[in-house]
Amino acid sequence: MLPDLLHGAEKKVWGDAGDRIFRASNSLALAGVYAGLLLYGLSAGWKLRKVAGVVISGLAAAILGALFFLTSWILSHHTTAFLTLGIGPAAMWTLKMHVGRFMYKVIYLFGPIATCILLFLLACNRKPSKLSSMNANAGRGFAIFLGAFSGNIVIFLKFPLKVSYLPPRMVFFLLVAGISFLSSSRMGIVASLCGIIVFNFFSVSFTKPDIPLHATGAKLTFSPRSGVLVEGIRICLKAKRCDSVPCWAKYAQEQPEL
Repeated sequence: MLPDLLHGAEKKVWGDAGDRIFRASNSLALAGVYAGLLLYGLSAGWKLRKVAGVVISGLAAAILGALFFLTSWILSHHTTAFLTLGIGPAAMWTLKMHVGRFMYKVIYLFGPIATCILLFLLACNRKPSKLSSMNANAGRGFAIFLGAFSGNIVIFLKFPLKVSYLPPRMVFFLLVAGISFLSSSRMGIVASLCGIIVFNFFSVSFTKPDIPLHATGAKLTFSPRSGVLVEGIRICLKAKRCDSVPCWAKYAQEQPEL
């Protein structure tokens, strides 16, 4: 019994260590970067030698990244069980709830107002950016940033767990937006920033989960509430007095995610 417990603890430690050095989810972002760079290179007419260099570099990065998880793979009896996420029961992940979680968290990253403004600006920019029409630096940057964002959003679409997982992904989105549909609209940038600022102090909740933090269903609602910054500060001040997980969970449910 004790060896099994020690083995499980050892596997957990090594798995966490490898994940901190190189998160497995980063592999899709990195793959997107190389895919974007290859797309740019092919559209720019790169020579075969240069394209091959990108491919070899990508393969080397994949091998080096995989080495960080070699110990976890060995301790998991040569399986990928260490990559399994604790995402809750199947009732939480019906198609409706899966899609709902993804859309809810994406909307509430910047807030409903800023999200609507960004979608409006994107819709107004009917001509998509073409790599061939950009200068070399802008075109290469756009392709890389778009690839990284695409890889990141794919993994979040698969596992839409927390809004806090989105900021690293949205960095690439903002870089893509700045090069493309936001580049010609200074007022659009100002309006988007104002929407984000408002979201920190005032917001509206459009859904109410049946079980806070572990929703298996939700109903539509319209409930004005404090913004994410104000709510976060208020809950942290309350939870500061906690010395146990159940105490913290009680306050965390006051600002639940689906």
